[in-house]
Amino acid sequence: ELPHGTVVQSCNRYGASEWTVVAKIETGLADRENGERKAYFLKCAEYEQGRVMLEGEFDSMKALHLAAPNLVPKPHAWGQLNVSEPETYFFLCDFIEFTDQNPDPVQLCAKLVALHRSSKSPTDMFGFHI
Repeated sequence: ELPHGTVVQSCNRYGASEWTVVAKIETGLADRENGERKAYFLKCAEYEQGRVMLEGEFDSMKALHLAAPNLVPKPHAWGQLNVSEPETYFFLCDFIEFTDQNPDPVQLCAKLVALHRSSKSPTDMFGFHI
């Protein structure tokens, strides 16, 4: 699900989660002289509850990113891994480096206002199909 020409340079667990395995994927592009680097966030979860959780996260992140692209990382894909037992699902998005600093409250509020002004529920109801 990574863009064509992407070369994975590393994939390491990142942080801790009770319900999922999370990782940071460091990549470069093989066809670029500088090997343009990009990092992705990968989340994996098992069984049916993992499928529902990660499909829902992908759908909600996609809607949030469409309405306010500067508020959340760009989601790329979700699906079932084809190399694992038990059945395991994944969610892939751009990686955002966190800091221990609080966000600027004025900037954060402005982004939330923009989100609410630019978004509309396709069903005129709260929530998603999953």
